Amino acid sequence: MLKENDDNVDNVVNSVIKDKTKPWEKKIKIGELELIVPQKSLIKKGDKVLISNDGSSITCLYPNNEFTVLPKYQYNTNIKIGNHEIKVKAEEISTEFQLKGYNNLRKFHYLSERGFPREIILIASIEIFGSTFFIGYISLTIASLMNKARHNLLNNSYNNNNVKWDTWGAKTMKKYVNRICNISRLLIHPEFRGMGITKVLLSAGIEYCSKRWHVKGKKPIFLEITALMLKYNQFPLSANMIYIGTTQGNLKRIYSDLKYNIKKDLSSLPSGVSAMQSSYVTKFLQKCDNLNLDIHEGLEFYKDVNIVNYYGKLHYLYKGIVRVPKPVYMIGLDTYSQDYILNNSKSINFSLSNENNTKIQNFNISILLNLKNKDQEKLIIKEKQLIVIYGLSNSGKSIQLKNIEEQLKYTKEISILNFNKISFGDRPLIDEFKNPIHLVLQIFSTVGLLDPINFDKPYSQLSTGLKYRAKLAKLLLSNNNLILIDNFGFGLDPLSLFLITNKFQKIISQTGKTIILTITNHYLIKFIKPTQLIIKYPDYSSKIIKNNKFTIEKVLAQIRSQYFSLMR
Repeated sequence: MLKENDDNVDNVVNSVIKDKTKPWEKKIKIGELELIVPQKSLIKKGDKVLISNDGSSITCLYPNNEFTVLPKYQYNTNIKIGNHEIKVKAEEISTEFQLKGYNNLRKFHYLSERGFPREIILIASIEIFGSTFFIGYISLTIASLMNKARHNLLNNSYNNNNVKWDTWGAKTMKKYVNRICNISRLLIHPEFRGMGITKVLLSAGIEYCSKRWHVKGKKPIFLEITALMLKYNQFPLSANMIYIGTTQGNLKRIYSDLKYNIKKDLSSLPSGVSAMQSSYVTKFLQKCDNLNLDIHEGLEFYKDVNIVNYYGKLHYLYKGIVRVPKPVYMIGLDTYSQDYILNNSKSINFSLSNENNTKIQNFNISILLNLKNKDQEKLIIKEKQLIVIYGLSNSGKSIQLKNIEEQLKYTKEISILNFNKISFGDRPLIDEFKNPIHLVLQIFSTVGLLDPINFDKPYSQLSTGLKYRAKLAKLLLSNNNLILIDNFGFGLDPLSLFLITNKFQKIISQTGKTIILTITNHYLIKFIKPTQLIIKYPDYSSKIIKNNKFTIEKVLAQIRSQYFSLMR
């Protein structure tokens, strides 16, 4: 056995063996010792290592730096949903179970997988309802050479820890680009979006980069992420990443590039540029062939490319050819580097736009509710409220909701949308919304639909949970200021119900709409946090409790007491 801190033993990795039947791990041999590590661990043949006596700890040694390989990396934290705290874990993949979870998650990503010479994947999981759910992953890779926003930021003098440049020119770029780690993928399972998992994965990625990522023993100084979806969901801000600009894209020149390159020998171009332009031409010709278009007909579609038609019916033609300018966010992995970004970037404050066709009209209306026999009580309805009608089955909840609708439907200040009557056609989901595309995508982000893999699907092909989210997007984008939902959550599995309920307060605060819904599941009251609660008792009487002056326990005790008195 090799000994820890034994200077007389040259602990060098003799070989790294990958078993195709176990793609989640690899075997390293050090002398006669064999140890198992996660397959993507940053350890290679020839590395000098320090090993504990029991083999549970491995550290790679480089001049001035050392990097832990075992124990494998793991990031643990809690997220709070309603009154519940849920443990979340992000870790390196090291078991068959985790690899299967990762492969299932990959199916939800709208881009095809790419191979990277150096990549670390951290997979996130939670324990809920007695089961383990894999809910997302983050992929860390080496940064690409070219990035316009990054070039503009780094084209300023930098001098820290023996890393120095005056301008970010070709030589500097080639020398130091490996000091930038890149988030190439960050995916959350569609049913788990809106829980704060993105922040967990970003935090895990930042910590991993700071402590374990390296290229030939050199630590990274920046971590960046570039993605089109960041235009509509600025989630990197939650982890203190800084917006530094956008990539250049090829929207304005793709037509002329294709037209020119189709007839030209591209071999004279630099190898990287040549491969990229050749790829565009090959894909374009293939798409024209699949759609029975001649070259001139196909080129016409590229004369005026913009975000609207990029996401619309022409998405197939543009995918893999058109590069839309993408936002870039970056964080420094030490104090100097973070201050460098802050000092050399012009941060932009993003906010969700309320740019609907008309502004939501404020209102404050009192209506009378018949509580029992001749008893009546005023229900005050105004903007930004969440009113819940709760009771057991057949207690009159739906009748009460219908009564409210009847009293309000002719009120000028009120415009009602019945959630249960929202319908969709057979067109791709993205085409069902007539609002400006940037607003639609912002709202999709709010409700957890911001996944292009679903944009081309008709409503009928979505899961039950995603159908609910699509309806939420419709009501968010409507001009109605009062939303009615009868029998909320019917048909949803407990997990989807749990996750969707968590979005209501965000929806109300962002839109100013008021929502009135009926529920049978008392547990939802904790997550919904209504501003007013109407309790329907088994004898069809009602009670209005305002300003959160209620507890679930007291509500249930009252209902049980009355129910048993009726049964006597």
